[in-house]
Amino acid sequence: MCEDSPWKECTNEYERSTGGERWIRNVDEKCWISVLHRLTGFGYMQWETAIVFLIEPGSRPKRFKSDDRDCMIIAGDRRDELAEMPKDKLRDWYAANINGNRNSMETFLQELKKEITND
Repeated sequence: MCEDSPWKECTNEYERSTGGERWIRNVDEKCWISVLHRLTGFGYMQWETAIVFLIEPGSRPKRFKSDDRDCMIIAGDRRDELAEMPKDKLRDWYAANINGNRNSMETFLQELKKEITND
């Protein structure tokens, strides 16, 4: 990454030992974006991007004990798309791009299909 890049490498030892890497963009004190290249539980490497918003206490009913953040995860390395995007546009960008880009069993099945059909 260039020195003027908004992304800071934050790869920990475990991520590094599995061939992964993590990049963080701090949008402000209550919002950040994490881009991770990680080894999945299925044994292959995968890029994922997480947009995280801290939630104001009491601003919504708690769904579980540590419900203090919204974390929106989307497949792929989205650093280029999100490098300069303002905070107020992030939720709309996510909503417009999540269909077909989930990191879940859908991703696993797509990879499996590629292996079976040799694509």
